[in-house]
Amino acid sequence: MTHFTDLRGYVDALRELGDLVEIDREVDGDMETSAITRRSYEIRSPAPLFTRVRGAREGFRVLGAPAAMSSRVDLPFARVALSLGLPVDSTGHDVVAALAAARDREPVAPVVVPSGECQRNVLLGDDASLDTFPIPIVHEGDGGRYANTWGVMVVRTPDGSWVNWSIARVMKIDGRRMTGAVS
Repeated sequence: MTHFTDLRGYVDALRELGDLVEIDREVDGDMETSAITRRSYEIRSPAPLFTRVRGAREGFRVLGAPAAMSSRVDLPFARVALSLGLPVDSTGHDVVAALAAARDREPVAPVVVPSGECQRNVLLGDDASLDTFPIPIVHEGDGGRYANTWGVMVVRTPDGSWVNWSIARVMKIDGRRMTGAVS
């Protein structure tokens, strides 16, 4: 299995696989990044990594189609497999089996450490604002800017009798708050 400690490792793995294209020209985060990403899904091109999103703080990037079918015909499930820590040559069956097996795993306890890669970019005070992130408007008519279009939420009822797995978009309300569908 391939394990990544951060998103940078995943992006590097896609780059090494030849399944990533870096888009260095300035793009508009309001529907342009999503239109390019949508097209990449349709034609199974490498995952687009937008390095210059208009209005975003320098160094902030947007990764499109992170778990789409791979542009590598010989490794169709490589992106999904990598994102789950599976080998790049995993089959669709392997991916489904890994997801199903995860249901019965014990939760991983958090580990507190004094420093780490997650502290590479720290925003404090007024700089700690969602307004600095390139959160896009994805579709015409959307109610706002949505993030978390890749992450999976796994929520268990308090009594442990039921677990829901979902991919739910989370909408930015303002620079300090977000909301999502929780039912």
